[in-house]
Amino acid sequence: MIKKKIFLCGIGKIGLAHLMSFKEKKNYQFYLYDKYLSSEEIRNILEKKKLGVNYRILKNFPKNSNFQIALIASHSIDRLKVIKNIVKNNKVKLLLLEKFLFLRKNHYKEIKKIFNPKNILINVWGEIIFKILNLKKIKNRKFTIKIKVSEGSLLTNIIHYFYLFFFLTNDYFPKLIKRNIKIIKSKRKNSDEIKGEIHFKSKNKSMIMKTSKSIKNIHTIEINTNKKTKYRIDLPYIKYSNKKKKLFPTCKKVTYLNVKNLNKRKFNNIYKLPKFNDIEKHFLYILSHFNKINGRKIIIN
Repeated sequence: MIKKKIFLCGIGKIGLAHLMSFKEKKNYQFYLYDKYLSSEEIRNILEKKKLGVNYRILKNFPKNSNFQIALIASHSIDRLKVIKNIVKNNKVKLLLLEKFLFLRKNHYKEIKKIFNPKNILINVWGEIIFKILNLKKIKNRKFTIKIKVSEGSLLTNIIHYFYLFFFLTNDYFPKLIKRNIKIIKSKRKNSDEIKGEIHFKSKNKSMIMKTSKSIKNIHTIEINTNKKTKYRIDLPYIKYSNKKKKLFPTCKKVTYLNVKNLNKRKFNNIYKLPKFNDIEKHFLYILSHFNKINGRKIIIN
C-alpha cells in the first residue's frame, strides 16, 4: 500500500494533538519538522505517546516532495513564511492551518495568491459546536449566551466563539464591546493574552465572553432564551446539565476525519472544518478590534 504523505510543522501541544488523531493509522507517512526541537526531543515525545504512526523527522524544510496535506501548527507570527516555503518547494494538495491565522491584514490577501483558498482548512470549531448542541433551534429567538473561560485563554478562543455567534445571527460585523480589558502574560510563547469581558451584540441577540479565576482549563456556556441551558466544556467532553455528555471537537477527533474525507465532495460530517473563504472575514474582524489594546501591539496565537 502506498502511504499518503503528510507534512506537520510544529510539534507543540496542538501539533501533537493533530498527530494523535492518526493513532495506529498505518497508511499515512508523516514528515515532522520543528525548529525549536531536536530530533531526539521529538522522538522522545512520540515514544511516550505510543501513537503507532509512521514518521520521519526532518532537520530542514522538505523539498521536491508531494504531500497530500500540510498541517501548519507553527506560530501566527511566521505562519505565512512557513506556508510560502512549503508550497514553493513542494506539491501540496491541502493546507490545514491553526488559528489565529495571521497578524497582518495583507497576509490574508497574500495567501490567496500562493495557494487556492478552496483547499485551505482552518481548525476552528465554532460551527461544529453549533451543530453538536443543535443551536439552530434558538437562531430565530432572542437570546443571551454567557461564556466563562479561564484566565489566559480568552484571545486564543475568541475566533471559535465569534464564529459560533455568526452561525446564530448571520451577522459578519456585530457590535463589539470591551470591558475591563487588561493585557496579561500568555502561557504560549511570544503571544499575548487578556482578561476581562468581550460582548458581541446583534439586534436582540448577545454573547458575553468573560474570564474567571475560579475555573481552570474548562469553559462554561450558559444559554438564556425563555429557559436557561448550561453546558460545560471539560476536555475531551461537552457535559450537559442533565449529566449527558458528547465528545468535544478536539484535533484528536476532527483532523483525521477531515483528511480521510479530503476527496469526498459530499463530506457533510458534523465535524467538518471551515475553509479559508468561509472564515476570512471573521479573522479580519477580530484582528481589527484586537490589533492593539491601549496602544500596545497585540500578538494573538
